[in-house]
Amino acid sequence: MLDLIGGQLVGLEEAEDPLDHYGRTLAYLYNSAGQSLQRQLLLKGLASVVAISPNLRHLDEYISAETTARANNQGMWTIDYYRASSVSMIKPTPGYTFVYGRVQRVELTERWFVFALAKNFVVLIPRQEWSRHFDYKPCSLDRARIAVRGWVSMAGKRYRLIINHPFMLERCGYEPIRLCPSSQARSVLPSQGQDACV
Repeated sequence: MLDLIGGQLVGLEEAEDPLDHYGRTLAYLYNSAGQSLQRQLLLKGLASVVAISPNLRHLDEYISAETTARANNQGMWTIDYYRASSVSMIKPTPGYTFVYGRVQRVELTERWFVFALAKNFVVLIPRQEWSRHFDYKPCSLDRARIAVRGWVSMAGKRYRLIINHPFMLERCGYEPIRLCPSSQARSVLPSQGQDACV
């Protein structure tokens, strides 16, 4: 970061939702030349993209920067720790992670769509955010291989990872390969009749 800003002043562009749930300021930062500091960190492989609605103003730009860093083997993308791990092979710990697996079960609750990757590991997506951002039906993920990124926390005896934007969930074999291992990326999504899908 010091290399990017030195002793210069930085510009701050307030995010759409300017505070996180801890009360910390969320903003887009720029150096004195008007260059996005987030984009520069992503290009150097010093960060990964996080998409949290409604703070999506520069998402396409950030995705492009991360894709470039991955293609050029920059920074974190050369380290095995930052490759997605199989949910069956890891013991999740609270914190940010990349994980992939096959959806074993899809559940619908009053508030959430719940995608179980294992008995003790679920991905939660708020129903309201699904209808706002996702362009496919949740049951289309049943038995599908997916890769997700986000913060893992404990709830009772199971781990959960909450996301609210489709960038954070990659459908292996369907979308651009970012997190899915190459062997999983060629998997075909299960075919389901749309009439039976909710």
